[in-house]
Amino acid sequence: MSDPDAVTVQVRDGSHCTVLDVSGGLFADTVEPLRAALASAVTADRPRAVLDLSGVALMDSAGANLMVQTYRTADGYGGRLRLAGVQPMVRHVLEITNLTRILPIYPSARDAVRGEPPAGGEVPR
Repeated sequence: MSDPDAVTVQVRDGSHCTVLDVSGGLFADTVEPLRAALASAVTADRPRAVLDLSGVALMDSAGANLMVQTYRTADGYGGRLRLAGVQPMVRHVLEITNLTRILPIYPSARDAVRGEPPAGGEVPR
């Protein structure tokens, strides 16, 4: 029997960034596959990433913390982290932690890759 909260990550190239399609729940005991994928994806040579979270229904502070760490890493390399397809409960965590102030949220990975203005008034980086 498979664990419904197990995180799976599929990495693909966008036109100028790496797109990570994530599914499962981002919790302290499940976040490691995404942490490993992000460590490989966000580098000095390729500092731009999009996290497609359309397959993530729930997230705790471990997921939020990983996003902050990734944001800082990407920013340190002169890049950025964009979020796409954020589900309501994940958005709630991002809002109550004020992460929506630094992490732009787009309706889809395609919009995030293209850099179109995000929905909801968030400022793109």
